[in-house]
Amino acid sequence: PMTDEPWAISSFLARETSTFRFMIPFQPGFLNPVVAARMTASLQRATGGRALYNIITGGGGPSQLWWGDSASHGGRYARTTEFLDVLRGIWRGGPFSYSGQHYQVEEAGLPPLLAQEDFPEIYFSGSSDPALVSAAKHADYYLTWLEPFDQLRDKFQRVKERTDALGRKIKCAVRVDIVAR
Repeated sequence: PMTDEPWAISSFLARETSTFRFMIPFQPGFLNPVVAARMTASLQRATGGRALYNIITGGGGPSQLWWGDSASHGGRYARTTEFLDVLRGIWRGGPFSYSGQHYQVEEAGLPPLLAQEDFPEIYFSGSSDPALVSAAKHADYYLTWLEPFDQLRDKFQRVKERTDALGRKIKCAVRVDIVAR
């Protein structure tokens, strides 16, 4: 949490670059999906469609409480799924209405100038069943940390089976941190 705010720094960097893509890490629940749609569509417009999402539902414990979020594990993934339902619905054009446990919107939508922007690709991680359900419904890329190959194969198979059952396709990606001196 002790880094620059990703929306702000992406906007700043967009002025200085022409091909760099901006993966915005954010946690649904701390930003209203209507506001997130407008912010992202504006960033897409300003950058020529270079924004991506890294959806972080949160791992619980002290780091989650740092943000003031005491929702249960399953509750966080249910909230994330609803957030993405609303975000996609608003992006498709208005009026869009939704009544869920976490979000209620009536006749929402993006302004016409922003509604024409491309919806950003979604990167999504999490290994639990609720995470895989949400990823299968919304993610373009299932993102995970490097693990032993057998575990990666099993995890990728589980998310692909859920995604295929919904008539969607998903790509898998591995995140690796490299420390170089």
